Amino acid sequence: MKTDFKLAVAGALLGAALNQASANLIVNGDFEAGNSGFTSQYYYDASNNGLANGAGTVSPEADGSGKYAVGTSAKFFHSAFTTAGDHTSGAGKMMVVNGSVVSGKTVWSTVVTPPLTIGDTYELSLWAMNVYPDSPANLNISFGGNVLGSFSPIGNAAWTKFTKMFVATSDQSNGLIDLNVDSFGNDFALDDISLVAVPEPTTMIAGTLLLLPFAASTLRCLRRRSPAT
Repeated sequence: MKTDFKLAVAGALLGAALNQASANLIVNGDFEAGNSGFTSQYYYDASNNGLANGAGTVSPEADGSGKYAVGTSAKFFHSAFTTAGDHTSGAGKMMVVNGSVVSGKTVWSTVVTPPLTIGDTYELSLWAMNVYPDSPANLNISFGGNVLGSFSPIGNAAWTKFTKMFVATSDQSNGLIDLNVDSFGNDFALDDISLVAVPEPTTMIAGTLLLLPFAASTLRCLRRRSPAT
């Protein structure tokens, strides 16, 4: 009974440490909650064919605003877009964007709560997909006071992953800008945005040392239970 209890405690401690390290700090990073948990300088239009040029109340190319929608089908928002599904399950929601022709407009940004801890290490990852083959987006990403770099989704209707580790120098300054300002093409989707804290090596070592007495005690108990050979 003591051995089982010690194993249970050790497992619980290890599980808690792993869960803390892997917890996503981004609210609605998979967009399953719809148009919430983030802000954008683009216009929101989730109507049928609403992201097409000239559709709805705002034209993405005519006034340079850029438009976006959140839903399960990019093709629903623009008849020329791909039928490919979201990254999470293929049937869930994603953010679909018709890029702006004006530089510097924020596509997506969020406020992390609680704020990032300055000096701590984090890892940001996200998935992007071109929903139209011409002039792929060029996405520039900033987080925690760091410019993490830019990348373009590869091909058409195929999800591409971006991931980067950084040390926070600010508790916010979080966002994504499309550097491509082409009026033709420059259409993309975002999904599964994730930010996790990266455990420091000293923390991992401390956790391992914490579990060593349980492991040693369990091993001794198992040896006493083993029949003589």
